[in-house]
Formats: sequence, structure tokens, C-alpha cells
Amino acid sequence: MSIGELILEKSKKFELFSHPLRHLITLLIITRQEIGWAELLGVSSKLLGDVNPNTLNFHLSRLIEAGVLEKIEVGSQPRYRIVEGKLPEVELMLGKDAIKVAKKELSK
Repeated sequence: MSIGELILEKSKKFELFSHPLRHLITLLIITRQEIGWAELLGVSSKLLGDVNPNTLNFHLSRLIEAGVLEKIEVGSQPRYRIVEGKLPEVELMLGKDAIKVAKKELSK
């Protein structure tokens, strides 16, 4: 892989977390390991102001397409978790400090 290709790849990965909602979604899932759609919508709306369900779905789709999250069908409501093996990479991008604060403030 050339330096140009490497820079593009890294830039896309960091861009993924540049939106506050995607950042929050990922932190919530890290702190709870797995979370349902309704809970994501509720907590996100509480912390960021009203979040449109379509907006939440858009950002979840971006995280799934990027290979960070996976969707699990459990009953009638989907649940989300970090793709197995991706947690160290995601933690590096989000920062250990943000994860530490999130675990303190966002855990149930």
C-alpha cells in the first residue's frame, strides 16, 4: 500500500467519528457492549437534543458499512455491537480519555 493510499484510508476512518452522533453511538456501545435501537434513540436524544429516527438510522448504517458495528436481530428490535476484533482500533480512534469518561457517565 502506498503512502497516498494509506493516508486516504486513515482519513476515512477518522472522518467516520467526526460527527457527534456517530461518536456518541460508538461510545454508548463500547460502554454497554450491546444496545437496542430504542435505547440508542432515547439516550442520544437526551444528550444531543431530539434525534430524528431517520438520522439515527443513517448514522448507524454508516458505522455498519465501515465495518465498525454489527446489527443483531433479537426479537422485534435490532441491537448493535462493535464488530469482533475491532474494539482496539475503535478505542485508538476515539481516545482512551473519552472512553473512560463515557464509561463513568453513560453506563446504566
